[in-house]
Amino acid sequence: MLKKKIAILGISTLLISIVFVFVILNDNKHLPSATIGSTLDPIKGYLVDDIKKSKILLNSELNNEKFLINIFSSWCAPCRDEHKYLLKFKNSNIKIIGINYKDSKKNMSSFLNELGNPYYAIVDDKDGYQSIKLGAFGVPETFLIDKKKNIVLKQIGPIDDNIYIKFLEILKK
Repeated sequence: MLKKKIAILGISTLLISIVFVFVILNDNKHLPSATIGSTLDPIKGYLVDDIKKSKILLNSELNNEKFLINIFSSWCAPCRDEHKYLLKFKNSNIKIIGINYKDSKKNMSSFLNELGNPYYAIVDDKDGYQSIKLGAFGVPETFLIDKKKNIVLKQIGPIDDNIYIKFLEILKK
C-alpha cells in the first residue's frame, strides 16, 4: 500500500512538473514583469550616448513623451531579426533608448553601421547592471515607457509583426 502511494505521488509530481515547464517554455515572451507599472528608476538622469559622445538628460529631453528602451547586443542573432522594427519605430518619430548589453563599443558600432542606428541614445551596459535593474532576462528585450516614466509593456525576445503593431497602438494613443 505504501509503495502504491509513493508511486502515485511520484507520478503526480512528475506530471505537474512537466506541465509547469511546458507552460513556461512555450509562453516565455509574455512572462509578467515585476517592473510593469513601476516608475523608471534604473537609468534616471544622464545617459551616455556612445555614438555622439554626448550626455542626454532623460528627465528633460524625454519629458512628457512615450518612448522605448531596447536591450541589444551585436552578438545577438534575434537582435538582428528585430532591428527592422526598431528602424520603423524611429521612422515614426518614436525615440528609443538602446542599452548595449555586455558588448564592446567597437562591435556595437559595426553592428549599427551595418544595419542602421534606430537609437536616440545608447547606454553602455558592460556588466549588465542597468539591464538587470530593469528586470531583463536577456537580449533582446524591449520596454514601453509612458509619459510619466512608468513601464507599461515588456517584450521578452525579438519584436515581430504582431508585437510591433501592439507597441505602435499603445505609443500612438
